Amino acid sequence: MENQTLKAVAGALIAEVGKILDDYLVVDDQLFSWKNTFGWNDVAPLKDKVQPLSDRLIQLLEKTKAEQRQILELSENNPEKLLLVEFYQLFTNYTDTLKMAVQNMGRVLVHIDTRRNNKIEFKQARYESDLIIYKAQVDKYQLFGEKLNALLKRF
Repeated sequence: MENQTLKAVAGALIAEVGKILDDYLVVDDQLFSWKNTFGWNDVAPLKDKVQPLSDRLIQLLEKTKAEQRQILELSENNPEKLLLVEFYQLFTNYTDTLKMAVQNMGRVLVHIDTRRNNKIEFKQARYESDLIIYKAQVDKYQLFGEKLNALLKRF
């Protein structure tokens, strides 16, 4: 496959993950609105958005891995092979970490929903633990995103 085609595919993957990120950020903003922070809002509609986001990221990861295999088949003499390998590795890490953040967000939503609907079953320590994990995943995908943006400047 030609380098320009490989770069075009990479650009399409970036655009696709950008759309997913936009949709995820809308849910994240709604989740951490002041009403949800105190458990006063119904988060059931948000919970229904988590699985489709996760599914889209899983599909994107499958596409990415298929492209990654093609990159590895490039000739060692190809001057852009290393750059493409680095891109796909970073992109896979970014997408996978974003997927984990989305899935952890789902756990946080369950806790908030439990707190709202059945305070007896709500476990504060578990909620706080899952919230810490979620925030760590957000930090991690943002870090991979920064590295990916820096790499794209070399494209």
